[in-house]
Amino acid sequence: MIAVSGHEYGSLGSSEVDLHYEARDLERFRQGDADAARAIEDVYLLAEQIAENCRGARIVGSALDIPDEFHPPRYGQLLEGTLARLVAEDLADHINTGRALEERLTVGGVGETTVQSWRAKVLESTAIPYLLGFMDLTRGLGACESPVVTDPVVLSRAYLALGLAYLEEVQQRMPDYAEASGQSVPEPRISLSFSGGTFYGGQFAAQIANIDSTIAGVVQHGSPDVAEALKELEQAVLHQAGLDEDERRDLLDNVGYLAEAAQTPSGQRNRGIIRSVLSSLTVAAASGEELRRAMDAWGGVLHGLLP
Repeated sequence: MIAVSGHEYGSLGSSEVDLHYEARDLERFRQGDADAARAIEDVYLLAEQIAENCRGARIVGSALDIPDEFHPPRYGQLLEGTLARLVAEDLADHINTGRALEERLTVGGVGETTVQSWRAKVLESTAIPYLLGFMDLTRGLGACESPVVTDPVVLSRAYLALGLAYLEEVQQRMPDYAEASGQSVPEPRISLSFSGGTFYGGQFAAQIANIDSTIAGVVQHGSPDVAEALKELEQAVLHQAGLDEDERRDLLDNVGYLAEAAQTPSGQRNRGIIRSVLSSLTVAAASGEELRRAMDAWGGVLHGLLP
Protein backbone atom coordinates (compact mmCIF):
# COMPACT_ATOMS: atom_id res chain seq x y z
CA MET A 1 0.00 0.00 0.00
CA ILE A 2 1.10 3.57 -0.76
CA ALA A 3 -0.41 6.51 1.19
CA VAL A 4 -0.63 9.93 -0.50
CA SER A 5 -2.17 12.95 1.30
CA GLY A 6 -4.41 10.86 3.47
CA HIS A 7 -5.51 8.53 0.63
CA GLU A 8 -4.38 4.93 0.21
CA TYR A 9 -3.61 3.46 -3.16
CA GLY A 10 -3.28 -0.27 -3.69
CA SER A 11 -0.61 -1.93 -5.78
CA LEU A 12 -0.82 -0.62 -9.33
CA GLY A 13 0.23 -3.80 -11.16
CA SER A 14 -0.34 -7.52 -11.05
CA SER A 15 2.41 -7.80 -8.44
CA GLU A 16 3.80 -5.41 -5.87
CA VAL A 17 6.89 -3.45 -6.83
CA ASP A 18 9.81 -3.50 -4.44
CA LEU A 19 11.29 -0.02 -4.28
CA HIS A 20 14.38 -1.10 -2.38
CA TYR A 21 17.35 -2.27 -4.34
CA GLU A 22 20.59 -3.59 -2.97
CA ALA A 23 24.02 -2.83 -4.46
CA ARG A 24 24.08 -6.07 -6.42
CA ASP A 25 20.83 -5.11 -8.18
CA LEU A 26 22.34 -1.85 -9.38
CA GLU A 27 25.46 -3.67 -10.52
CA ARG A 28 23.36 -6.08 -12.54
CA PHE A 29 21.62 -3.12 -14.15
CA ARG A 30 24.98 -1.58 -15.11
CA GLN A 31 25.93 -4.88 -16.74
CA GLY A 32 22.77 -4.78 -18.86
CA ASP A 33 20.73 -7.29 -16.92
CA ALA A 34 17.29 -7.29 -18.59
CA ASP A 35 15.43 -8.18 -15.35
CA ALA A 36 17.00 -5.27 -13.51
CA ALA A 37 16.15 -2.94 -16.40
CA ARG A 38 12.51 -4.03 -16.26
CA ALA A 39 12.45 -3.52 -12.49
CA ILE A 40 13.77 0.02 -12.85
CA GLU A 41 11.20 0.69 -15.57
CA ASP A 42 8.47 -0.54 -13.22
CA VAL A 43 9.68 1.89 -10.56
CA TYR A 44 9.61 4.71 -13.08
CA LEU A 45 6.05 3.85 -14.18
CA LEU A 46 4.95 3.58 -10.57
CA ALA A 47 6.41 7.01 -9.81
CA GLU A 48 4.52 8.45 -12.78
CA GLN A 49 1.23 6.99 -11.53
CA ILE A 50 1.84 8.30 -8.00
CA ALA A 51 2.50 11.75 -9.42
CA GLU A 52 -0.74 11.59 -11.42
CA ASN A 53 -2.71 10.57 -8.33
CA CYS A 54 -1.11 13.37 -6.33
CA ARG A 55 -2.38 15.95 -8.81
CA GLY A 56 -5.95 15.03 -7.85
CA ALA A 57 -5.31 14.57 -4.13
CA ARG A 58 -5.98 17.25 -1.54
CA ILE A 59 -4.23 17.73 1.76
CA VAL A 60 -6.99 18.26 4.31
CA GLY A 61 -6.24 19.37 7.84
CA SER A 62 -8.48 19.16 10.88
CA ALA A 63 -11.91 20.60 10.00
CA LEU A 64 -13.44 20.28 13.48
CA ASP A 65 -10.89 21.58 15.93
CA ILE A 66 -12.01 20.97 19.54
CA PRO A 67 -9.81 22.32 22.38
CA ASP A 68 -8.64 19.92 25.06
CA GLU A 69 -10.70 21.80 27.66
CA PHE A 70 -14.01 23.09 26.39
CA HIS A 71 -16.19 23.27 29.51
CA PRO A 72 -16.82 26.50 31.41
CA PRO A 73 -15.20 26.51 34.85
CA ARG A 74 -17.11 25.00 37.72
CA TYR A 75 -16.19 27.87 40.01
CA GLY A 76 -16.34 31.47 38.86
CA GLN A 77 -17.86 34.92 39.14
CA LEU A 78 -19.67 37.42 36.97
CA LEU A 79 -17.93 40.53 35.70
CA GLU A 80 -18.03 43.38 38.17
CA GLY A 81 -20.98 45.66 37.57
CA THR A 82 -23.13 43.09 35.74
CA LEU A 83 -26.57 42.04 36.93
CA ALA A 84 -27.07 38.28 37.07
CA ARG A 85 -30.73 38.44 36.07
CA LEU A 86 -30.01 40.38 32.88
CA VAL A 87 -27.03 38.19 32.01
CA ALA A 88 -29.24 35.11 32.40
CA GLU A 89 -31.86 36.63 30.08
CA ASP A 90 -29.27 37.46 27.40
CA LEU A 91 -27.88 33.96 27.65
CA ALA A 92 -31.34 32.40 27.28
CA ASP A 93 -32.05 34.58 24.23
CA HIS A 94 -28.87 33.41 22.50
CA ILE A 95 -29.68 29.77 23.27
CA ASN A 96 -33.23 30.19 21.96
CA THR A 97 -31.94 31.76 18.75
CA GLY A 98 -29.33 29.05 18.33
CA ARG A 99 -31.86 26.25 18.82
CA ALA A 100 -34.22 27.79 16.27
CA LEU A 101 -31.30 28.15 13.87
CA GLU A 102 -30.37 24.51 14.45
CA GLU A 103 -33.89 23.45 13.46
CA ARG A 104 -33.73 25.49 10.24
CA LEU A 105 -30.31 24.11 9.38
CA THR A 106 -31.68 20.59 9.72
CA VAL A 107 -34.23 21.21 6.97
CA GLY A 108 -31.81 23.22 4.84
CA GLY A 109 -33.40 26.62 5.36
CA VAL A 110 -30.21 28.59 6.08
CA GLY A 111 -26.50 28.43 5.40
CA GLU A 112 -23.28 28.48 7.35
CA THR A 113 -23.00 32.29 7.22
CA THR A 114 -26.03 32.56 9.52
CA VAL A 115 -24.23 30.45 12.13
CA GLN A 116 -21.27 32.80 11.94
CA SER A 117 -23.62 35.75 12.46
CA TRP A 118 -25.11 34.02 15.50
CA ARG A 119 -21.61 33.48 16.91
CA ALA A 120 -20.78 37.15 16.39
CA LYS A 121 -23.93 38.20 18.25
CA VAL A 122 -23.05 35.95 21.18
CA LEU A 123 -19.54 37.38 21.39
CA GLU A 124 -21.00 40.89 21.52
CA SER A 125 -22.64 39.99 24.85
CA THR A 126 -19.47 40.59 26.81
CA ALA A 127 -21.25 40.29 30.18
CA ILE A 128 -21.88 36.56 29.67
CA PRO A 129 -19.23 34.80 31.76
CA TYR A 130 -16.35 32.86 30.24
CA LEU A 131 -17.04 33.72 26.61
CA LEU A 132 -13.37 33.09 25.85
CA GLY A 133 -14.12 29.37 26.04
CA PHE A 134 -17.04 29.77 23.64
CA MET A 135 -14.85 31.76 21.26
CA ASP A 136 -12.10 29.11 21.28
CA LEU A 137 -14.60 26.28 20.83
CA THR A 138 -16.24 27.86 17.76
CA ARG A 139 -13.18 29.50 16.24
CA GLY A 140 -12.99 26.83 13.54
CA LEU A 141 -16.21 28.13 11.93
CA GLY A 142 -13.91 30.04 9.59
CA ALA A 143 -13.07 26.72 7.94
CA CYS A 144 -16.57 26.71 6.43
CA GLU A 145 -15.37 29.36 3.98
CA SER A 146 -12.55 27.16 2.70
CA PRO A 147 -13.06 25.75 -0.82
CA VAL A 148 -11.71 22.36 0.30
CA VAL A 149 -14.63 21.84 2.71
CA THR A 150 -17.14 19.80 0.74
CA ASP A 151 -20.16 20.43 3.01
CA PRO A 152 -19.84 23.71 4.93
CA VAL A 153 -23.41 23.52 6.22
CA VAL A 154 -22.78 20.20 7.98
CA LEU A 155 -19.58 21.58 9.49
CA SER A 156 -21.33 24.76 10.65
CA ARG A 157 -24.05 22.64 12.27
CA ALA A 158 -21.36 20.78 14.20
CA TYR A 159 -19.86 24.02 15.49
CA LEU A 160 -23.32 25.35 16.32
CA ALA A 161 -23.99 22.23 18.41
CA LEU A 162 -20.69 22.69 20.25
CA GLY A 163 -21.40 26.36 20.91
CA LEU A 164 -24.92 25.66 22.17
CA ALA A 165 -23.69 22.91 24.48
CA TYR A 166 -21.15 25.33 25.97
CA LEU A 167 -23.71 28.13 26.48
CA GLU A 168 -26.19 25.73 28.05
CA GLU A 169 -23.51 24.60 30.49
CA VAL A 170 -22.84 28.25 31.37
CA GLN A 171 -26.59 28.62 31.88
CA GLN A 172 -26.60 25.69 34.28
CA ARG A 173 -23.75 27.24 36.28
CA MET A 174 -25.27 30.74 36.36
CA PRO A 175 -26.80 30.33 39.85
CA ASP A 176 -23.36 29.39 41.23
CA TYR A 177 -21.67 32.28 39.41
CA ALA A 178 -24.30 34.71 40.73
CA GLU A 179 -23.99 33.43 44.29
CA ALA A 180 -20.18 33.64 44.15
CA SER A 181 -20.55 37.24 42.96
CA GLY A 182 -22.67 38.17 45.97
CA GLN A 183 -25.94 38.36 44.01
CA SER A 184 -29.16 36.47 44.50
CA VAL A 185 -29.67 33.46 42.31
CA PRO A 186 -31.43 34.60 39.10
CA GLU A 187 -34.89 33.15 38.73
CA PRO A 188 -35.67 31.61 35.37
CA ARG A 189 -37.86 33.76 33.17
CA ILE A 190 -40.56 31.13 33.65
CA SER A 191 -40.64 27.99 35.71
CA LEU A 192 -41.14 25.68 32.72
CA SER A 193 -38.67 24.58 30.07
CA PHE A 194 -39.46 23.22 26.63
CA SER A 195 -37.66 21.82 23.62
CA GLY A 196 -34.47 20.74 25.34
CA GLY A 197 -34.02 23.59 27.80
CA THR A 198 -35.42 26.51 25.82
CA PHE A 199 -36.85 29.12 28.17
CA TYR A 200 -39.51 31.64 27.25
CA GLY A 201 -40.07 35.09 28.70
CA GLY A 202 -42.22 36.15 31.61
CA GLN A 203 -44.97 37.40 29.32
CA PHE A 204 -45.43 33.83 28.11
CA ALA A 205 -45.52 32.54 31.69
CA ALA A 206 -48.56 34.68 32.49
CA GLN A 207 -50.20 33.77 29.20
CA ILE A 208 -49.59 30.05 29.76
CA ALA A 209 -50.96 30.25 33.30
CA ASN A 210 -54.18 31.87 32.03
CA ILE A 211 -54.59 29.27 29.27
CA ASP A 212 -53.99 26.37 31.67
CA SER A 213 -56.57 27.79 34.08
CA THR A 214 -59.11 28.06 31.27
CA ILE A 215 -58.33 24.52 30.08
CA ALA A 216 -58.92 23.27 33.64
CA GLY A 217 -62.39 24.88 33.41
CA VAL A 218 -63.00 22.98 30.16
CA VAL A 219 -62.42 19.72 32.04
CA GLN A 220 -64.88 20.78 34.73
CA HIS A 221 -67.46 21.50 32.03
CA GLY A 222 -67.27 17.84 31.00
CA SER A 223 -65.12 18.05 27.85
CA PRO A 224 -61.87 16.23 28.70
CA ASP A 225 -61.18 15.41 25.04
CA VAL A 226 -61.33 19.10 24.09
CA ALA A 227 -59.14 19.97 27.09
CA GLU A 228 -56.54 17.40 26.03
CA ALA A 229 -56.61 18.75 22.45
CA LEU A 230 -56.08 22.31 23.70
CA LYS A 231 -53.22 21.25 25.97
CA GLU A 232 -51.49 19.41 23.13
CA LEU A 233 -51.96 22.45 20.88
CA GLU A 234 -50.50 24.75 23.55
CA GLN A 235 -47.45 22.52 23.89
CA ALA A 236 -47.02 22.43 20.11
CA VAL A 237 -46.97 26.24 19.99
CA LEU A 238 -44.34 26.32 22.74
CA HIS A 239 -42.18 23.66 21.08
CA GLN A 240 -42.48 24.99 17.54
CA ALA A 241 -39.08 26.22 16.30
CA GLY A 242 -38.62 29.27 14.10
CA LEU A 243 -41.34 31.46 15.64
CA ASP A 244 -40.56 34.93 16.88
CA GLU A 245 -42.11 36.20 20.11
CA ASP A 246 -45.01 37.99 18.42
CA GLU A 247 -45.94 34.93 16.36
CA ARG A 248 -45.78 32.64 19.40
CA ARG A 249 -47.86 35.09 21.45
CA ASP A 250 -50.52 35.35 18.72
CA LEU A 251 -50.78 31.57 18.42
CA LEU A 252 -51.11 31.23 22.19
CA ASP A 253 -53.89 33.85 22.06
CA ASN A 254 -55.66 31.61 19.54
CA VAL A 255 -55.37 28.63 21.87
CA GLY A 256 -56.68 30.75 24.73
CA TYR A 257 -59.68 31.87 22.68
CA LEU A 258 -60.56 28.28 21.78
CA ALA A 259 -60.34 27.36 25.49
CA GLU A 260 -62.76 30.17 26.33
CA ALA A 261 -65.09 29.13 23.51
CA ALA A 262 -65.10 25.56 24.84
CA GLN A 263 -66.63 26.85 28.09
CA THR A 264 -69.26 28.91 26.27
CA PRO A 265 -72.62 27.30 25.48
CA SER A 266 -72.70 26.11 21.88
CA GLY A 267 -75.41 28.54 20.78
CA GLN A 268 -73.48 31.55 22.11
CA ARG A 269 -70.14 30.84 20.43
CA ASN A 270 -68.91 33.19 17.69
CA ARG A 271 -68.68 30.85 14.73
CA GLY A 272 -66.79 33.37 12.56
CA ILE A 273 -64.01 33.96 15.12
CA ILE A 274 -63.61 30.25 15.86
CA ARG A 275 -63.34 29.51 12.16
CA SER A 276 -60.76 32.30 11.75
CA VAL A 277 -58.72 31.01 14.70
CA LEU A 278 -58.73 27.44 13.37
CA SER A 279 -57.71 28.75 9.94
CA SER A 280 -54.75 30.65 11.45
CA LEU A 281 -53.59 27.54 13.30
CA THR A 282 -53.90 25.44 10.15
CA VAL A 283 -51.79 27.94 8.19
CA ALA A 284 -49.13 27.95 10.91
CA ALA A 285 -49.15 24.13 10.94
CA ALA A 286 -48.30 24.06 7.23
CA SER A 287 -44.76 25.31 7.99
CA GLY A 288 -44.22 23.82 11.46
CA GLU A 289 -43.77 20.16 12.31
CA GLU A 290 -44.96 20.37 15.93
CA LEU A 291 -48.11 22.28 15.05
CA ARG A 292 -48.78 20.03 12.08
CA ARG A 293 -48.69 16.93 14.27
CA ALA A 294 -51.01 18.53 16.82
CA MET A 295 -53.52 19.68 14.21
CA ASP A 296 -53.44 16.32 12.44
CA ALA A 297 -54.15 14.52 15.71
CA TRP A 298 -56.64 16.94 17.28
CA GLY A 299 -58.02 19.07 14.45
CA GLY A 300 -61.24 17.08 14.33
CA VAL A 301 -61.89 17.62 18.05
CA LEU A 302 -61.16 21.35 17.79
CA HIS A 303 -63.42 21.79 14.77
CA GLY A 304 -66.17 20.31 16.95
CA LEU A 305 -66.25 23.67 18.74
CA LEU A 306 -68.05 25.14 15.76
CA PRO A 307 -71.79 25.31 16.70
